[in-house]
Amino acid sequence: MLDGTGARAGTNKNGVGVHLALGLTGRSGPVGRRRAHTHLLGLTVGQDWPAMAAQLARLPAPALVVLDGETELTTLTQQLWPATPIQRCWWHLPHGLRKAFYADDAANRHVNPHWARHMSDQLGELLRDTIRHEQTTPEALATWDAFTQAIPDKLTSAHAYLAAARDHAFTCLDPDLRARLARLGGPELGTGVLERVMREINARTDIGGTRWSVAGLRDLLTVHTARLLHHPAWKEIKRATLRPSTIPFRLQKFNA
Repeated sequence: MLDGTGARAGTNKNGVGVHLALGLTGRSGPVGRRRAHTHLLGLTVGQDWPAMAAQLARLPAPALVVLDGETELTTLTQQLWPATPIQRCWWHLPHGLRKAFYADDAANRHVNPHWARHMSDQLGELLRDTIRHEQTTPEALATWDAFTQAIPDKLTSAHAYLAAARDHAFTCLDPDLRARLARLGGPELGTGVLERVMREINARTDIGGTRWSVAGLRDLLTVHTARLLHHPAWKEIKRATLRPSTIPFRLQKFNA
């Protein structure tokens, strides 16, 4: 899973980008409270996505990559692992469509906001139906195309968005992929595991309007993600820094 967020650091008014790559390696626990087991694969602060390539290039090709659909990130993934299938995050797909409708409305194509919300919700329902009714990939794509045709041709941003997402929307339905990832409960349908880490990062760094230095933010996030994701380096950090006290002392009991 790859995704990014922003953090308040550096001299740029909008802060800097924080990019993360996580590997999902297993799940455990009772049904309904399954716990994801992840590894930190890459972390960059204040750098573009290509800077992540050097950290990921040495890794073996994953069975699946889950993305939010960002064009630069999709291109990077395809360059790193040309044969690896990509799954578009099902949470991001309806939200991305709504943003596309906003772009069409801003271009004076007059999109009714209630209709736009309804269509975005319908896309989410369409995705869920593919699982409920155990649709095959061709069946799901036919439903996707029918949904696309229901959108007026003048809404070019929406059509472009759906066309770009089409090839990666139903990767999770591939029987071979599902069999390979059965030990994880099947292919991931979204970036929720990574989103929770991003929210934790934002909560730790956005403190009362504080603005970090880029170097300080990088150090903080390196240590924090190592602790949060149980990176082997965290055990070494604890071993090296959390030594028992050598200050001599004794306890004295006093009677009231």
